[in-house]
Amino acid sequence: MQMFFIVLFLGLTALFGYQFFRTKVSQKKRASFYLVLTICSAIFLAVVPMGFGTIENGQIGVVKQFGKISGVKEPGLYWVFYPTTKVEIYDTKVQRNDIFTAAYSQDSQSMEAALTIQFKIQPAYVKEINSEYGNLERLTQNIIAVSEERLKVVLASKSAMDLIASRSSLSSMIETEISQSVNKYYVDIVTVSLKDITFNEAFESAVEQKMIAEQDKLKAEYDKEKAIIKAEEQLEVAKREAEAAIAKAEGDAEAIKAIAEAEAEALKAKSIEIARMFGFTFNEDGSINMDGKTAEEIKVISEYLKYAEYLAKWDGKLPNVIGSDAGIIIPMP
Repeated sequence: MQMFFIVLFLGLTALFGYQFFRTKVSQKKRASFYLVLTICSAIFLAVVPMGFGTIENGQIGVVKQFGKISGVKEPGLYWVFYPTTKVEIYDTKVQRNDIFTAAYSQDSQSMEAALTIQFKIQPAYVKEINSEYGNLERLTQNIIAVSEERLKVVLASKSAMDLIASRSSLSSMIETEISQSVNKYYVDIVTVSLKDITFNEAFESAVEQKMIAEQDKLKAEYDKEKAIIKAEEQLEVAKREAEAAIAKAEGDAEAIKAIAEAEAEALKAKSIEIARMFGFTFNEDGSINMDGKTAEEIKVISEYLKYAEYLAKWDGKLPNVIGSDAGIIIPMP
């Protein structure tokens, strides 16, 4: 663009000079013309091209005339009278700054903290920024100083263990603190991120040992609970097995009793049949009439009836001991 105006000026100068030399003038006038032409050319080349400039997207310009703010220029091509007017460019894009600082927790544990803060200026207040802070660099220095101070305040409000436990929420807490503190600087906070907290080696070692102890404690509690559960399971299995054994024993006893009752009924029927074979008669209540019978006949029938009565009354349980033919008492298992 500057080259275009230079070429234009030279072209106009050449055209004017050509017209001037076509006329008959004295040598003195020619010398005066050369002097004026040289002065005008110098002024033109020094003032006009230097007054042009460009403001890119993501920038804004503050116009100053004789050092006093006279306006604002948006992105695009501009021209100002360079000797008296200047344009100071401000970046309106997101600015990133990394902060590294030493800090202390509430319980006086020392640490090193790394914080990243991103912000951008508010274009509507660029004249106030220029007036109060002079330039973007000085404004950034103020924001960094305030951010560092707010970071230390937040870290000092919690114990070291609380800082470790609440690490995920610290960034939002710090961002809130910084946002409330820098609103007078005409900027918008984009994001604040706590990158790292490093405690001293002694504390780091103590935390590691505590974590190991807690893990061991949790493992012991887990093993204890596991052993209790296993014991309860074994007890439940034993209980069910015992109940099954009892049920089986009771079922066997009932089965034996039922068999005995059936055998008793069979013996009773058989005794009646034998009684009839021996010519016994029966009373009205169904009992056998023993009148007129020999002792041997009565003994046979009586043995059947006694065994049948025993089977009918037996509960299915075996005796603890039994007698042998030799009179020896044998314990039952």
